[in-house]
Amino acid sequence: MPSGFKYPKAEKEPANPTSTSQLGEILMPNQLSADDSLIIVMGLTGSGKSSFIARAQGKGHDPINNQLRDKTFFVQAVVATHPTSKRRFIFIDTPGFNTPTVSNKVIMVQVSDWLANARNVGIKLSAIICLHRITDNRVVRPAGDDFELLVELCGQKAVAKMMLVTTMWGEANEEPGIRRRNALEKEFWKDMINGGCGSRRFDNTKESAWRILAELEGTPSNSEETGLP
Repeated sequence: MPSGFKYPKAEKEPANPTSTSQLGEILMPNQLSADDSLIIVMGLTGSGKSSFIARAQGKGHDPINNQLRDKTFFVQAVVATHPTSKRRFIFIDTPGFNTPTVSNKVIMVQVSDWLANARNVGIKLSAIICLHRITDNRVVRPAGDDFELLVELCGQKAVAKMMLVTTMWGEANEEPGIRRRNALEKEFWKDMINGGCGSRRFDNTKESAWRILAELEGTPSNSEETGLP
């Protein structure tokens, strides 16, 4: 952890926080079971965090929170069920990095608190998905101290459970998009990939979401065993 770092105080949550969101019921750690897979979803505001979760849930293609101003102010957990095994995947939807309403460090503290509460009921982190718009020149990784803090909070082994996922391919020309992704992998994400992170593209479909999740989980992703193309 960065020398001399002090945990910031998280913004006070509403006295009566809503129990539902556009992604469904918001779960608390004590509502999880040992068989659940716990997935953190992170990224800049508008990178498609809620849309990724919605596609995994089988929801349609209506726009979900892809505005420049993030509507997720607090870490919240929602569930998606695997299309064939029916296993529950619990997604931790986070506020966007670089949003003016919540600092990156406060986001990290919120995530840390949620994971600590989950560990208290026997649930461990399964994977981290970091999203990045392929149309955006900004980089998805938390910069400098923030990335070190993420590793400190989740453990060095968590880096091997992380997937760097490019989104918004429907808004990009294919060839320039591929060149930009290659540049990200060879330059900005080089150290993270060398440390064990994966890199994949998300095509804004249910099938694409579950292929990424299957790879993170180390489970088969072929159509015979998952029911997905």
